[in-house]
Amino acid sequence: MLTTEDMHSTCTDGPSDDLLDRNLAVLRRFDEEITSRIAAAADEELVVEIAEDGLPTGTWRGRRLASARRPGDECRRMLDEIDPKEIDAGS
Repeated sequence: MLTTEDMHSTCTDGPSDDLLDRNLAVLRRFDEEITSRIAAAADEELVVEIAEDGLPTGTWRGRRLASARRPGDECRRMLDEIDPKEIDAGS
């Protein structure tokens, strides 16, 4: 859980190689090309902050990754547009 100390933090520590490797192993089963591109990408600073709704949001390369004020509402709207039956049909 994030605390008030995390409200305006910058990720300066390197990523956990173990966690990255595990995530890439799962992704590799679905898309080898994107997995290779992610593995080859340079590390870049990610600024994480807590939005008005209390959820994390962030900025990367000067671009907002989610709503600065209500990322939870933004996420719910996006998920409401997904039809699970349509996704399952592609399996």
